[in-house]
Amino acid sequence: LAVNLLFTDNVADSNYYFRLRAKCSDCVGDVATDNSIEQDLNEIFEPKKIKLVYPVEQADYSDEIKEGTRAIASFDSALAIKKFKSVPKGCKQYVESLHGLAMAYYIDGDFDKSLQTTKEIIDEEGENTGNLCRLSQIYNVKAEGEEKNKEYHREKAKYYYNKAKLLDDKTMADTYKLVVSAFENKDDETALSCMEKIIAEKKYHSSMNFYYAISLLNNGQTQKAYERFSLLKKIMPFSEIVDYYLTATRKIINTGKDVFNVVPADYSFQLPDKEEKRRLNYISKNTVKTGINKLKGNSELLSYIKWGLNSLDSETEEKCAFFLMNCDYKDAPALLKDKLLDVHTDPELKRSILYHLIYIGEKEKLSFVINNIFCSCKPQRLECEKEKKGDIIFAGYALALSTLAVTGCKSLEKMGRIADEIYKKFVIDNPNYRIKREEIGALIIYLCDFNLISRLETVCFMFDIKERELKKIVAKYKGEKND
Repeated sequence: LAVNLLFTDNVADSNYYFRLRAKCSDCVGDVATDNSIEQDLNEIFEPKKIKLVYPVEQADYSDEIKEGTRAIASFDSALAIKKFKSVPKGCKQYVESLHGLAMAYYIDGDFDKSLQTTKEIIDEEGENTGNLCRLSQIYNVKAEGEEKNKEYHREKAKYYYNKAKLLDDKTMADTYKLVVSAFENKDDETALSCMEKIIAEKKYHSSMNFYYAISLLNNGQTQKAYERFSLLKKIMPFSEIVDYYLTATRKIINTGKDVFNVVPADYSFQLPDKEEKRRLNYISKNTVKTGINKLKGNSELLSYIKWGLNSLDSETEEKCAFFLMNCDYKDAPALLKDKLLDVHTDPELKRSILYHLIYIGEKEKLSFVINNIFCSCKPQRLECEKEKKGDIIFAGYALALSTLAVTGCKSLEKMGRIADEIYKKFVIDNPNYRIKREEIGALIIYLCDFNLISRLETVCFMFDIKERELKKIVAKYKGEKND
């Protein structure tokens, strides 16, 4: 359910169900062991055999369409373009391939080719709401990027948008396409009209409720907007963005003035630019270079950190996550654990969070989502962590475990046993031997013998260590003479 919600762009609800999954008592190991997921992965990565069918109008290019669509979902525009272009004109999937090709060019930033392909689609199937809205979208993007022809592109965008509005007999699918174009063209009246139809169908959909509330606010229906934000607060109780707009609309109702200057509000699930900059400046001013970040008792800063941690801006999320890793707030680990289940979080940031949680002594199972697959790992209690001299070994263990966990690797229990063996040989038996955290992490993975991952060159690449140095460390561990 979480994965399917993700692919329907309902991210907030997707995260909610991933979090529920983390609490399930039957949650053991990596969900990738489920046969259904293995089958899906095999279907994605297994090479296809090409089958030629003649004549061309009877040819089946559905495999190319599927592969192109998957490439778009992975933002691999080059592969998507290659797959969609391989579908010849005249076959039954040709128009479908043009739709995919137009989208792939758009993701790739080649707006001229996306425009040309969309016009080819219109030649094939005629004008409809979706095609006209896409033309409007492309011209709007070109207006943002080309200062010289800005006005021309704006006019073309409005022309095609107005054409789409005039079409009769719109389906619900057309309404969804039109409302996005209304957002882009700042047509608040049409946006509200479309959102009223959509919200009747998706009463409790978090994203739809947010856009409906924004359209009410922009049309001067402040009381209704406030009521909708209040409902949204029940659906998304921890959203700082919802809190901000709820407070802003309450101020308008109570004072009759737009104190926060939110109107007209952007149709995007984020704070206004000025408010984002203000919060980021406040976070920066309260972040120390050395020592512990003071968060205890500062409710405003805590509110901003929670917002930044889920802002969908990778730089802001990283800044807030590292703030929590070095602060005096007792619930910081809980916030970081929750972040591991966010489908949008950068995998490298998740690895850093995992490392931190393992290093500070978390022994409960840590659940996280990587590439839409639910995974988990359970740090072990090690002999070396009890001793001050074993700190560097435990840090290496935390680094190795967090690095492999985010790859989806299983059977990680032996890493703890090997870490303790390294502690005995390098700290107890050879107390003067100096070894770095990254070298310990590399040594642990190498000695675990995890098939391809434990190859010498692979491990050295992962931890940026020279092969010659790791060979010396391995020889020292095994008590061999090194040449």
